[in-house]
Amino acid sequence: VYRAIVHGAFKEQRGTVDKPIGKNKNDFRKWSTGKDLRGTVREAVTEYKVLYSSKEFSYIEIYPKTGRTHQIRVHMSHIRYPLVGDPTYGGRFRLPSGCDEKLQATLQGFKRQALHAYQLILLHPVTKEEMQWQAPLADDIQQLLTKLETI
Repeated sequence: VYRAIVHGAFKEQRGTVDKPIGKNKNDFRKWSTGKDLRGTVREAVTEYKVLYSSKEFSYIEIYPKTGRTHQIRVHMSHIRYPLVGDPTYGGRFRLPSGCDEKLQATLQGFKRQALHAYQLILLHPVTKEEMQWQAPLADDIQQLLTKLETI
């Protein structure tokens, strides 16, 4: 289970992206969905739930059902909710309308993707008992989320 801050406000509270992923035909470093792919194209499914949404940003929980390279980043970009701080799949940097100087500085200073591996759940191979681990949000993502909740 992952948590992320993305650009845009979701209309629905839950959703699924079921789009195969392959290498981008025009840029060998990027992965993509769609027709312009090269090489092997693999099934990829991502489910998400909105935890908080403003008019400019959403805080979501993400459940990748497959484990493809860059899957979350590619799928969120595909549905036009790219991760904050993702220059590869998020397009050009953008500031929300009417943001104050503190929020502007926070967004400009956020130098990574706002993506956090929140929870790992698996079955023990011998006992078949479900095991879970959680990691609290990183401080920089928590600070960003706190500032975004004020707009």
